[in-house]
Amino acid sequence: MPERPFAEKSNKPDESSLEKALGKTAGFYSRLDKLTTGYLKSWSWYKASGWIQKVADKKKALFYFIPFNNNFTLSMTIRESEKDTLSSTDDKADYHEIMNTAKKYHEGYNIVFEIEDEKSYEFAERFIKEIMALR
Repeated sequence: MPERPFAEKSNKPDESSLEKALGKTAGFYSRLDKLTTGYLKSWSWYKASGWIQKVADKKKALFYFIPFNNNFTLSMTIRESEKDTLSSTDDKADYHEIMNTAKKYHEGYNIVFEIEDEKSYEFAERFIKEIMALR
């Protein structure tokens, strides 16, 4: 399991420490931050998982950003209607596997992206753009 650099409550991420911890993936975080301009962004600390950033509109979280050393995870919950829309078209076939393996909760389906390189970031970014367009 990757190391969480912001596990301690006293170690809240700032721009400098986040860039250092993310290492080679810091640029992907910057691109994601620009993509979500206009969304509310807030950091919260959880005893079990450390500092996590919530990116949300006024109604619902778009995703949660979880920093690790040299990578990060994006976790999001999509609604049943969003899953159905993205599953119904063949041009979104590359999303089918991730949606079919998503765990169902009361709020929707949990989708998790592990961002380690350009390929994983591009896939997550396309998916997030699709969800943003649906909302």
